[in-house]
Amino acid sequence: MKYQLQVEKDIETLKRDLPKLFEKDISYEIYTRDIYFQDPVNRFQGKLNYRIIFWTLRFHAQLFFTKIYFDLHNVSQSDEDTILAEWTVRGVLRVPWKAGVFFNGYSTYKLNEQGFIYEHIDTWDRKPGEILQQFFHKQGNIRNSNSKNKNNYIKLPKLLLLKFLTSFKKNDNFLLIHFIFLKAILKSS
Repeated sequence: MKYQLQVEKDIETLKRDLPKLFEKDISYEIYTRDIYFQDPVNRFQGKLNYRIIFWTLRFHAQLFFTKIYFDLHNVSQSDEDTILAEWTVRGVLRVPWKAGVFFNGYSTYKLNEQGFIYEHIDTWDRKPGEILQQFFHKQGNIRNSNSKNKNNYIKLPKLLLLKFLTSFKKNDNFLLIHFIFLKAILKSS
């Protein structure tokens, strides 16, 4: 009975916290001290590290996006010791070409004997490199305004990368470092 009450509390907390995770901190009382987290790009253990990943998500959401949403579709107890949350992340990047980012995923939460979450595994519907490539794409091509030929189009990614780089001020080192990191990941995917 006590176990099931804790599971219900976990589900209600996830339903309340997850849709707002890019805006405000989540509640950590439903997780064990040694919570293990894994997604396609991160793997770590401990509640402090878990708190840091959520802080990092909020920080980068505000830094890189003009709009970002965590759409929670469903949270349910899929097995006696498992909660499953299905979701979509979508947003508009803070770049001149307003690239959109979109991917689906699900979170699998494993429960200990007391009903607290000791493991959180995220699964995405595409590879991290495919998600990052969305940063540099907008559907179609744009007209080259410097050309006398009205049918002369520039492929978007190269032009947009150039615009992205030239839009930084000299003091935007932090953003530039992130851009270089993203570019390196794209090359490796």
